[in-house]
Amino acid sequence: MKLITMLFVSLAFLVLPYFSAYAESEKQEFTPESKELLLKMEQEMIGTLLTISENERKAGNDMSNFYYSIDLPAQQHIQLGLVLDTENPQEGYKVLSVTPNGIADQLAISTGDKIIEINGVTINVANNKKAIEQLKQAVSGRDLSLVVNSQGENKTLFTPLTSNYIPEIKIEIGSQIKVANKSVKTVQYDESSCGEISLFFNPPATRGIYPAYIYSLDSRTNILASRKNFKLKPGKHTIYLHELISDIDVRRSKGRRKAKILIVDVKPNMSYKVGAQFNRKKRFKIHNQEYWQPVVWSTSDKKCSI
Repeated sequence: MKLITMLFVSLAFLVLPYFSAYAESEKQEFTPESKELLLKMEQEMIGTLLTISENERKAGNDMSNFYYSIDLPAQQHIQLGLVLDTENPQEGYKVLSVTPNGIADQLAISTGDKIIEINGVTINVANNKKAIEQLKQAVSGRDLSLVVNSQGENKTLFTPLTSNYIPEIKIEIGSQIKVANKSVKTVQYDESSCGEISLFFNPPATRGIYPAYIYSLDSRTNILASRKNFKLKPGKHTIYLHELISDIDVRRSKGRRKAKILIVDVKPNMSYKVGAQFNRKKRFKIHNQEYWQPVVWSTSDKKCSI
């Protein structure tokens, strides 16, 4: 089976509350095209919710008690617009397709061409893994160098990489607060239930996210910098983070930097991986620390009990 490396990213629609995106678009200055896409997104999400409602009704479930949340960190995506065949690296990566108007298309790379060098790394069997990593680790603001063989002629191409920013997504469908007979009932959790804040896993530096350590948690300051996991009761928790960004473009002066606040609404049996999001466009704004933000870069189910 051929190993295909796909170097473009598509954003799947997520389920949002009705009218929220369009109402927000009325407050902000978006292009008419973006407003149309936001409205289309809402309509598709309503269709998704109607299908879910039908499934739950057939299963005998009450949708008035339905609750679902989505919490995704901000992301930077670089869209090269290439699909490569990496099965036979001894002769370079054959271009299987090119996305119209993408970076590759603008560089006049065509289907059937071969990429024979990436950022000075010659593509062959011995360098295959290293060459692929050059593409995976592409970072916005830096240049990408390619040597392309097109119809028997080699050409060297350079292009600065720019990324598309996808803002942080926080969505709640339904409510954890139920109203019955004019009295408010809040969700009750078992005394032993908990969620986890984790710094154990290495964040994806290719997305500009780096490790961090917790300085203070809910006013507790006697926390070891080496500690990686924290079990917490369900609810909102205030975390003060220090960044550990290793990017060469970050040049800090000596002295301790101020921690930044991250508030996490912890749910039972959920793990929240936190880190430091590097903003390359603000890399020179060190003094006021605009160059980074604390983020939850991944969430996952994980059994937790105290």
